[in-house]
Amino acid sequence: MSDKPPFLAAAPPVGSNNEKRLTAKWRCALEALVGVDRSVAKVFQAVKKSGELNNTVFIYVSDNGLFYGEHRLVEGKVFPYEAASRLPFVVRLPKRYRDGAPRLDHTGKLVGNIDIAPTILDLTGVKPCVGSRCRTMDGRSLMPLLDKRGHWPRDRALLNEYRVPDVARYSTCEFASVRTQEELFVEHYRVVDPNTGDCHPTLQVERYNLIADPFELDNKCEGGGIDSCPHDATETELENTLERLKHCAGTNGRHHRVAGRPFCG
Repeated sequence: MSDKPPFLAAAPPVGSNNEKRLTAKWRCALEALVGVDRSVAKVFQAVKKSGELNNTVFIYVSDNGLFYGEHRLVEGKVFPYEAASRLPFVVRLPKRYRDGAPRLDHTGKLVGNIDIAPTILDLTGVKPCVGSRCRTMDGRSLMPLLDKRGHWPRDRALLNEYRVPDVARYSTCEFASVRTQEELFVEHYRVVDPNTGDCHPTLQVERYNLIADPFELDNKCEGGGIDSCPHDATETELENTLERLKHCAGTNGRHHRVAGRPFCG
């Protein structure tokens, strides 16, 4: 944990009691999935029985993942690590909607829950408008991935943000992170004072190469200081991308630019 920012490095070891509790909790979660599988099957069979299977799109997605001791986090789901932010996401799309394209595995593509609503709108052929007022959506339709037509950005990056008032349940109160195909970069802006339990301003950072370090064990910004980050082109790009995504709106080529805001992609 010495590579982590001070507020995380100060966390106590998980310990044997928590280890037993987390093991039991993990096993219960796995057993509970049996009920989820049965429920999904019932919905699927009901749609099939109604004769609407070829007209129905199924989208299967999870809520945030939970921590089971990773990085000494014994509860919660708010931190930007892969254990909480990388989720199962499956779309079953009838052939009529994907122009006959075969089943696709896009585990290497970067998509987010902000893409679900634009995809549904695309499939239904409607726009996010009420009268003459249209909403600018930050996500993009997944149809270019699903029907193999159109463009999907190779250099896409996704924003993850968390913010609570002055008293927090977890040790971080506010952060913003950017996730690319290969990197995760996090800026913590407020963390909990262990003596008072209140949030106080700071700047503590993390950076991980997810290809070489998939379990996020080696913070490239050793000890959480911005000055300890690698001073390379990738670092500059990550910092600039994070700053852009924190204030962005819409997608270039699909939306009119919102005044004073850059495009999200």
